[in-house]
Amino acid sequence: MAASIKIVKSSDDEEDGPAIENKHDICSVCVEKESRYTCPRCNIRYCSLPCYKHKKHEGCSESFYKDWVMDEMKEHTASPEEKQKVLEMLAREHEQQEEDLDDDDDNPSLAERMEDLDLDKDAAEVWKRLTAQEKEEFAQMMKDGRLANLVSIWTPWWMAKSASSLVQEASGNGLPEGFPPHLTDVPDINQLLKSKPSADVKHNVINVISAYAFVTRLHNGDHLEYAVECSEELLQVCGVLKHGENYPGPKEAVHAVIQQVHKEGSGFVVPSSFPVVVMGDVIRILRGHRLSPFGAVLSALSDTVALLKAASKELKKGGKRRRKRKPKPTEDGDQPEADFDKQLFLAKRKLTFLLSWTQRYGMCLAQLCDELSLELECLKSEAAETRSLQTTVEQALKSGKLHTQGAKVEEVTQDAELPSSAVQSEN
Repeated sequence: MAASIKIVKSSDDEEDGPAIENKHDICSVCVEKESRYTCPRCNIRYCSLPCYKHKKHEGCSESFYKDWVMDEMKEHTASPEEKQKVLEMLAREHEQQEEDLDDDDDNPSLAERMEDLDLDKDAAEVWKRLTAQEKEEFAQMMKDGRLANLVSIWTPWWMAKSASSLVQEASGNGLPEGFPPHLTDVPDINQLLKSKPSADVKHNVINVISAYAFVTRLHNGDHLEYAVECSEELLQVCGVLKHGENYPGPKEAVHAVIQQVHKEGSGFVVPSSFPVVVMGDVIRILRGHRLSPFGAVLSALSDTVALLKAASKELKKGGKRRRKRKPKPTEDGDQPEADFDKQLFLAKRKLTFLLSWTQRYGMCLAQLCDELSLELECLKSEAAETRSLQTTVEQALKSGKLHTQGAKVEEVTQDAELPSSAVQSEN
């Protein structure tokens, strides 16, 4: 119902209408134009409808509209049918409001669901309390890159400019800026061993470094803030610290970590480029810095010890193990809930031995970079072939050349001239 206001110019013989004001009177609202009208309610002078509706006069004008609408409603007599329609409409509106209230009770807001959680420490519980729609939206944000824009990506200390700069000055501890400090209370290897150490020790060092690089990247450099959880993940993927394993070569030591991460039931979600990244990280750490040829290795091992010590300290204070995954017991009887304190103690002892060995024999580690660099190029080549095959199959599916059932992949890849090693035909 559109309301209209009737503005009547005054005249001398229209006693009920507003009186004509002197032409020299100014509008009381805009204080610019000549006033032509007077409000019958408050007697304010105004020049036009916009001034009548102005906020200076809105109290009076709104009262006018309200009275006008009420008068119109009183004059209008609704038929029984119209009254029934109005009642039905009001009833439906009332039912909808009750349903909305019920939905609000059944589905509390996101803030209400998260109010008793520590968002930094209870990530698994936070995920459980998200609705299916919220989880889907989160996954989409991860896929299209919006989530990455909200997080500041950590640059590993071994990838920083200071790690490769030829003119970087040493920090107070004699290391490039950003390198974790070395432990100073490490005994000499001759005090720990009566005979010459095994030649496989250098491969064990590489296995620990691989696990360390993975965990620190996984937590975006915040591994010391989540010491218990990160220590658990470190032991999960590091065969040397968890089971005392030995490896025959450097690439086997790195691949052992990759296999544990990819292992079914591990709970880790990593991009397809993960093997390439980890292999590159190990090479960068082994190459070290001109100020300290194997100083990066000592920094990585020392930081790993600091991580395990922080976990032990947190557990002694009553900290809880915040497991994000619960793997089943392995065939060899390994129980996930074994004495974690004992595992940490043994791992720290193993790291002390590796630090002691590196102080004495660390110069030989850089010699392994050539073999690892060759393996890195193989991983890059395999990754490129996989991406090419994936692109070819996706294009074939879109064009209709390949169906999800009854088709052989090699028929599509022949036209793309992909290496035959990248294709496995269906039997």
